[in-house]
Amino acid sequence: MVAVTTQVAAELAPVSANADCESTQTLAQGGAALCLAAAAPNASVLSPAALANPGTACFAALAGSNASRQLASRVPFLSASAASSAALANRGLPNRMEKEELGSVIAGYSMCLDMGASWRKQTYTPAVVSALDAYWRGAQAILSALASGKRTFGDAAKAIAENDKAFKSQIDHL
Repeated sequence: MVAVTTQVAAELAPVSANADCESTQTLAQGGAALCLAAAAPNASVLSPAALANPGTACFAALAGSNASRQLASRVPFLSASAASSAALANRGLPNRMEKEELGSVIAGYSMCLDMGASWRKQTYTPAVVSALDAYWRGAQAILSALASGKRTFGDAAKAIAENDKAFKSQIDHL
């Protein structure tokens, strides 16, 4: 499987090099897989179930976008990493560029969710779908509040951590 994935990534590299991985239009037109291949051709292999979810490549490409990478150290979203103590203590508000980056990430987040909605409903129980939807709505609301200046970076980092914890607890009890 790794060899096949590496071979596919190598074949897609010339095409993916020309993809605009910062554009939600590119992601919507199926370019997420190309962007993912360009960003991480030697990354760990996704499971067949994850590959079947059309939102998986979209989220991976979104996580690798410049906007997400610029914001990740301040608010760890789309990441398994916990917020640093510096991120949690950050009382700053986003500047104009960071607000634009947040807007781009929020739009991409919504699009990725939409891409995988029917797959999730066909694959998971209604309780799991409900938990996932609540988690993602919470993350979007936190990022939107940050973008509008209603939350500081530290408040948003804490809220993302609380949202992650609540989601994991809810899933553990299903």
